[in-house]
Amino acid sequence: MSDNYLTVIPTDPYWQPGRDAADRAAAVLSGMLPDDDARLGLDAQWHDSVEVVWCGAETSLNELVYDWPMGFARFRIEVLYPNRGWLTDEELAAVADALGHPLRQVLIHF
Repeated sequence: MSDNYLTVIPTDPYWQPGRDAADRAAAVLSGMLPDDDARLGLDAQWHDSVEVVWCGAETSLNELVYDWPMGFARFRIEVLYPNRGWLTDEELAAVADALGHPLRQVLIHF
């Protein structure tokens, strides 16, 4: 079985919000989900470090060009099985306003 995630991350990969801002942003995103099943998969997570295997080139992983939007961050809000597609620009702006920092979104399919 495959998994689908709708994830929003700060545009600055080093930025992390406080708990209150993360909770506000998660609540705003929750209101954009179509049903209770989608809300069960909602989670805000912090990451202190990411371990990466380098190919020898000097570059920022956050600046590489990928087929689908991707990104690296120390914080994320994600929804497992969101039962919807991309957030609209207005929806993404509303979550960013609640968080207090610009966001980008990533759809993940495993």
